[in-house]
Amino acid sequence: MSTTLPNHNPAVRFDEIPGELPQAVVPDNVDLAKVADAAIRRLNHLTPDSFTEKVVFRDFLTFTDSIRTLASRDKVYAVLSELLSLKKSSPFRLSGTEPRAIPFGWIDLDVVFTIQHGSLTGSAAGIVSVAQCPDGEYRIWMLRTWLEAFEGHGHPDEIPSSKESAPTTNGISGGTYGALIIGGGQAGLSTAGRLGALGVKYLLMEKTAQVGDVWRDRYDSLRWHTPKDYGVLPFDWRYPVEDDKCLPTKRIGAGHEAWAKHYDINVRTSTTATSANYDEKSEIWTVQVVGPDGKQTYTAKNLVLTIGPGFARPQIPAWATPEKIKASGFTGILSHGSTWRSARAWAGKGKKGIVVGVANTGHDIAEDMANSGMQTTMVQRGSTFVMPMEWLHALMDLDYHDRKPTTVADREQATFPNKITREIVNMVVHGLVRDNPERFDALERQGFKVNRFGDLYECLFERFGGHYIDHGGSARIASGEIKVKSAPIKTLSRDGLVFEDGTTLAADVIVVATGFNHDFRVDAGSLIGQKSAELMGEYGGLDEEDPHLYYHGFEADLLDQPFKPYEGWIIVPSYKAITTQIFDRDSAYLENDSVFAVKDALAVDFTARKGDEKAGWQLEYDITMAPLT
Repeated sequence: MSTTLPNHNPAVRFDEIPGELPQAVVPDNVDLAKVADAAIRRLNHLTPDSFTEKVVFRDFLTFTDSIRTLASRDKVYAVLSELLSLKKSSPFRLSGTEPRAIPFGWIDLDVVFTIQHGSLTGSAAGIVSVAQCPDGEYRIWMLRTWLEAFEGHGHPDEIPSSKESAPTTNGISGGTYGALIIGGGQAGLSTAGRLGALGVKYLLMEKTAQVGDVWRDRYDSLRWHTPKDYGVLPFDWRYPVEDDKCLPTKRIGAGHEAWAKHYDINVRTSTTATSANYDEKSEIWTVQVVGPDGKQTYTAKNLVLTIGPGFARPQIPAWATPEKIKASGFTGILSHGSTWRSARAWAGKGKKGIVVGVANTGHDIAEDMANSGMQTTMVQRGSTFVMPMEWLHALMDLDYHDRKPTTVADREQATFPNKITREIVNMVVHGLVRDNPERFDALERQGFKVNRFGDLYECLFERFGGHYIDHGGSARIASGEIKVKSAPIKTLSRDGLVFEDGTTLAADVIVVATGFNHDFRVDAGSLIGQKSAELMGEYGGLDEEDPHLYYHGFEADLLDQPFKPYEGWIIVPSYKAITTQIFDRDSAYLENDSVFAVKDALAVDFTARKGDEKAGWQLEYDITMAPLT
């Protein structure tokens, strides 16, 4: 039986999120150094006039202890002014790299600065993007800031030269870890490596037999659709030059295993976490696992779940349930794409294969069938956005290549608000679509429904799929080698499929490539309990500030210095913005040395709130706002 959890943050559409590209172009004769100096002065002496009307500000942990995106001149000016004071920011200064004109209409300059977080000094950096306004002045159009590291506590991108020089986590006693990480894929390995670089005591647990098996166990023909330099693990480790640009799963798995050995990652393989419980009083997670040594118990200050976005629960159409298969008397083989390995068993036997679903997995399986000599038909349920792989690579190769450190590329790309990246990609790709109509005309002549001016970011963040990165399958459809049937399926018969229009398709093998239920909370609930999982937000989607970011039972743990207030930004037009932190009167954090000089008036009663899926707690606090002068 499937489990459905309440949606705490209903997704919004990309078009509802603020942010758009500048309308002006950068003149060829612009004095970049002069523009950069003026931009720094604007940033260090903020006024509303420092910004364009539709400025976007995105911060990664520097000012906001989270990932936040704000938009509009009034909001960014009000909030940033408060945060610069609250965090005791040093003046911004140019980092020493050259300002650069971006062909989409703005100038980028790299900046560095410091902030204070209690007794900790944070080294921070950012990119200031300025655009020319109608009056000829260059103003800040986009500001991106991120925390690099806390001084004296290591750097997440730098491996210490020796264990003696590595920082250590404060206050972790006995066998208690700073963090337990469940899941040894790309995210789990990256988290483990970075925690190790910071000197945090951690343990990574992976249920498969070897690091990398999460990739080795996928279907044989699967490859990355993105360039290999885009998918590397931390510390600028790279796959060998001789490897294909689009890595097959076996090479991905081998790379993950080699990386884990090279950086001495503390990992337990063949180990499955069975339960995890958080004790509010001790603030410790207790995790039960089963592994080669039987049942064991571990404790940690933090628990990190890197178990993937719901790939354990396939979406099965109503006509393909076990009950419907049995009732149909279907004599062939029917499976979900999650269990597919290869078509080699049917090679040269003249068998007929059907793939239901025409996104990436569906195309891969159809090509595999065709390569084995099967008569192959894809069943399409709706129009599909097709993105030629060479177009995707042309965009990604601008930053991800062996001449630029991945750390630099990641900062330049990951800090972009996704709304802005989406606008750039759509502008470029839609122009290429208009210039290359025959590529899509050929598909439509074969009955393949193409969403020509589709939206890659909408597929990724709103639909979680439904697109195809074309690395050869489209040409085989256009040539007629792979057939297409675009019609709703009515039922399964003894011989194959029956469609709503009365037509039929015979099949020996049917693969349902219809995706997965991506609600991460159901998988998380099997570990931390469904009640705890209900406190988390649903996987993926968007809110008003771009992608959702969810956590549970987690403190902003600064080398075991917990800091856990309610942080509120009160913004009302025509009044000075207020940024404040309000503490639970009963919180143990008030006794911790990381929380200091808290006025009694900032400690109030937090009371449980019932009947509201979006908020589990409430507080009452009176404020007086000062009008803008």
